Amino acid sequence: MSAINRTSVVSSTLRVGRDDRVRPAADPAQLIALREGVYRAPDEVRTLRVLAGCAWVSLGSIDHILMPGEQLAIPRGAGSAVVSALGDNTLIVEAGTGKVL
Repeated sequence: MSAINRTSVVSSTLRVGRDDRVRPAADPAQLIALREGVYRAPDEVRTLRVLAGCAWVSLGSIDHILMPGEQLAIPRGAGSAVVSALGDNTLIVEAGTGKVL
């Protein structure tokens, strides 16, 4: 996981290191909260679902705008998705490694 500025990864079992960086747990789905900066989804992430806010997702050379309740399926081999928040609201995205719901 790469993160710039104010990015938080939330799951039921967070591990925080001495350097205050949040490390993802082994949970297959994680919640990512963004207000500024970007989140680069690991290659194993297959779905991004917006729970709150508005997301700008770049996947390869294609940009996607996702609103609350919308999700994006990421095909294998597509590379890492880069997610950022649009507007002033905090973006909350669920990153999953499973099937599209």
